[in-house]
Amino acid sequence: MEKTDFDDVGDGDSCPFCNHFNAPMALDTCEHFYGFVWDSQFDASEKLTNLQNLWKDSIEYIEDNNTHKSLISNKSLNGFEEKITRYTNSDSLFTDLLTNALDAQSGEGWSTDGMLSGSGYNVYIGEAQIIDKAESFFKKNWLTKN
Repeated sequence: MEKTDFDDVGDGDSCPFCNHFNAPMALDTCEHFYGFVWDSQFDASEKLTNLQNLWKDSIEYIEDNNTHKSLISNKSLNGFEEKITRYTNSDSLFTDLLTNALDAQSGEGWSTDGMLSGSGYNVYIGEAQIIDKAESFFKKNWLTKN
């Protein structure tokens, strides 16, 4: 579904994977929906709660142990692991990890007018297994070392 008059269908956008029109405030979302960004603030779906907590805990571990430089230069990391490591630091946003390491895509976005005006877009992930893979990587590399 293309961008249309959102007054008729609710605020949202279409999934790049299945074309379902997702209106998160109406609780109408597809399986690929993982949250939305509204006025630069990310509101993650419950499907990302564990990953987001593991990411934050990993950043804390890395910073407490001053290990980020050695992790980035680790030649044994595969491409996926290297990307996760690159976006696991206090200079990165959680959405950076999703977009750059977990291949999340954003919808075309929408905006509203009036006193509560703003703009946003939905965040989609095509393969749910990539979340499990990332969670396992965090647990194995940083969180079992405490």
